Amino acid sequence: MILEVKPVFSQMKSRFSQMESRFAKETGVFANETEIFANGTAVRK
Repeated sequence: MILEVKPVFSQMKSRFSQMESRFAKETGVFANETEIFANGTAVRK
């Protein structure tokens, strides 16, 4: 039972880490854009 579950768990883990890294990249870009937007509004004021 454990031997059957283990490879599936490792697959899920690797897939989750890929999703996490992709999400981190997207949120990082989003954070940079919002930061630039915030800086731009601060400069305009």
